[in-house]
Amino acid sequence: MSLGHKELTEQLELRKKTLLKRLIANPKDLTYEEFIEIKELYAVIYSMFHTIQKHCKDNELYHVPVGDQITGVLGEAFILRYLNNKYRVSKTKPKFAKNSSTSQDIEYHNDDDVKIIAEVKTTSYYSEKRSSTPIGSEWQELYFVYLDQHLNPVAVWKIRNREGFLNFLDPKDTRKVRIPKPNSTVSGTKEVFLKDNCFAEPITDDFLKYLNQVV
Repeated sequence: MSLGHKELTEQLELRKKTLLKRLIANPKDLTYEEFIEIKELYAVIYSMFHTIQKHCKDNELYHVPVGDQITGVLGEAFILRYLNNKYRVSKTKPKFAKNSSTSQDIEYHNDDDVKIIAEVKTTSYYSEKRSSTPIGSEWQELYFVYLDQHLNPVAVWKIRNREGFLNFLDPKDTRKVRIPKPNSTVSGTKEVFLKDNCFAEPITDDFLKYLNQVV
């Protein structure tokens, strides 16, 4: 027999309390599955807050300007897990870079034990323009992540021609690109994502394979 609305609500509240207790007691002990549960709760609040941003502009009691609500850190977290799972036999585990530079988000060692600096740019279902933040030049690998309305990573690209891409960016003062919607052939910066021999390579299948790998 399926649960009614009241029972489901009670179970949800109980689960939220359990997760909160675990967070307070020792957040380092949280599993990846529990992290995803918390991310799902955040996605619900994110959606509600986005509605306020979009539809309550004339409210005299509160007004929040339209803008991103820190989806970038989720993109970095997902890429870090992907790299951790893909290169977990490496001598040095992937980690967030200590350098405050915007082009140095993650550092890791590949299969040849070569240190790699990675930059991650994230957009989401809630972004109207899907424009990246300015792109630096200190990275060896650059990833673009698209999050759906539940803040799940559903499309990922990786730059495959670093020098060519940086030369393409040079004349552009903003050093930004527009990230496409998944499976779209018209949205996004065409030279980067859509043209034949474009700079960005779709790696979603490989990304999801390692992201969802049980360690």
